[in-house]
Amino acid sequence: MNTEISFYYLDCCPFIWKPAHLLDDFSDMKRMGGDSVCISILEEDHSGNYKGKVALAHEAGLKVYAVPSRVGGLFAGSPKVPSMFCARNMDTLMMTRNGTPQDATAGLTCCANNPKFQGWFLQWIERLVSESGVEGVVFDEPKEAHKPCYCDICVGLCEARSDEALTRLREEAVAALIGQACAAIKQTGESHKTILFVMPDATENFINRLLAERDVDYFGNDGPMCHQGPRAQKHQTTRLTQSVPAIFEKAGKAGKKTFTLIETFHVLEVALPELRAELKKTKAWRADMYAFYYYGPSNENAAEVMRITEGAIRELRNE
Repeated sequence: MNTEISFYYLDCCPFIWKPAHLLDDFSDMKRMGGDSVCISILEEDHSGNYKGKVALAHEAGLKVYAVPSRVGGLFAGSPKVPSMFCARNMDTLMMTRNGTPQDATAGLTCCANNPKFQGWFLQWIERLVSESGVEGVVFDEPKEAHKPCYCDICVGLCEARSDEALTRLREEAVAALIGQACAAIKQTGESHKTILFVMPDATENFINRLLAERDVDYFGNDGPMCHQGPRAQKHQTTRLTQSVPAIFEKAGKAGKKTFTLIETFHVLEVALPELRAELKKTKAWRADMYAFYYYGPSNENAAEVMRITEGAIRELRNE
């Protein structure tokens, strides 16, 4: 099995970073058995800084995948940074039945049916890939896909105008927009990889619509392997051991490669033995790509979590 090991590196684009420190991190990932690194990028970060990070990762021997983070409020991938596009283009937002902006995970979220947002987003993605030197893009947890949008555009497209019908329309619009983005990425270079994953609570309709998009290469989901502490939300409690088998089966039937992001954040000291034991089960999934957090946030013993992670990677490599 030709498995790729990747690291999630959500540095949230700090103002100040020292190249030697970044190179040391990337070299550490390579030492632990990494093939690639997933780096967060915000809307405004088409900059020399980002190109510099890509170059340093390449110097360390890693491929780089960009993670569009909170872009249009549509994706995860970094701390909850509000979208500036949303703030500046209120006419593109998802709306409630009452005519107020839809409450979203990171502030505001754009409507995937809005032509203004579609045009900006697709242009943003194409420029990101063509200018940055990355080998692909990771679409992290499409947000608010399971909420109805009552903006004028969506209401005009939906005869039923019910929560159920408009939610289905939203799911289909998000899937179609991601499909267009993946097609645009492929146009910049056929070898560029497109990686998409959803949360464990994604609906069957949404999963099926995403899997129908031709230019999605990898599909999977993320989730915890152990107790994540008091901050864990209800939808985050589904363990990967429970959710991965069904997701991977669907991906395989659709002709997609499989991907999983193993969440190692908010890990309490008391949960370390559980994490160590549960990570041993990941080898049986035979994923095409495993992604692990590089020093995930809010761990009580971050060093030990990384040691456990490194041990799991060694077991995956010793096939």
